[in-house]
Amino acid sequence: MCLVQATGGSSTHKLVSAGAEKMIITRPDFVDPPGSKDISITRTARAPKEDKLVIHFCTCRCN
Repeated sequence: MCLVQATGGSSTHKLVSAGAEKMIITRPDFVDPPGSKDISITRTARAPKEDKLVIHFCTCRCN
């Protein structure tokens, strides 16, 4: 869960690849095994509402 005030702010989260294969995510970016990437979420000031972030990922054998 990511709680950011309606007045704006940011939150940082870590996406971890714990498997043996590289992950590709929709940013586009890669997460090498075993490794992690920080994802920074920033919300600008505006009316309060429920925001959603969806990260699609899959494993890949690319170098």
